[in-house]
Amino acid sequence: MKIVVGEGSCGIAAGAAKVYSAIEKLIGSTDSELTVTGCIGMCFLEPIVDIYDNGELKKRLVKVQPEDAEKIIDYVNGSENAVSDLEISDDDKLFLEKQTRIALRHCGIINPEKIDEYTAGDGYKALEKVLKTMTPEEVIEEIKISGLAGRGGAGFPTWFKWNAARQAQGDVKYLICNADEGDPGAFMDRAVIESDPHNLIEGMLI
Repeated sequence: MKIVVGEGSCGIAAGAAKVYSAIEKLIGSTDSELTVTGCIGMCFLEPIVDIYDNGELKKRLVKVQPEDAEKIIDYVNGSENAVSDLEISDDDKLFLEKQTRIALRHCGIINPEKIDEYTAGDGYKALEKVLKTMTPEEVIEEIKISGLAGRGGAGFPTWFKWNAARQAQGDVKYLICNADEGDPGAFMDRAVIESDPHNLIEGMLI
């Protein structure tokens, strides 16, 4: 099995690093793997620990504390009811199940520090397609047709910005990632930057 601890900034603030350390001390008694992921989008339930078996999510545990590490180890060693008091409620489970995620599809699923986990989900395939089969003008046109817009309050058309950058004069051009997190409205960007950084990097490279 694979034990995954959510270590986005929300999880760390709630004590996820201590939970990880507690599990790490005991995991040697199992055949399980311990790893981290980013924010799944339920900060109010952190620290969150997911347990997978052959790629299938078996348990999602919420508000986990370091002292719960023994229960988690007991579960992966075969004690089915060891973590029943930590399982996510049906109502909170529905909150996620009703969502169709696009930009956030990898958040809370992959280890953001491992590029192979990103590429396993077709990461960088879009970049490969663009570099091998499309002109810059074709890329901009496809973005225009898609209706893609900025994630800020204005919802400014992405193609317009890309086209302006394409037409700008100068031998050297700079692309800067605006990672401002200074207000609650912009704080959503944290999830992508922390939890799926290669998604951001791929978009910038395109």
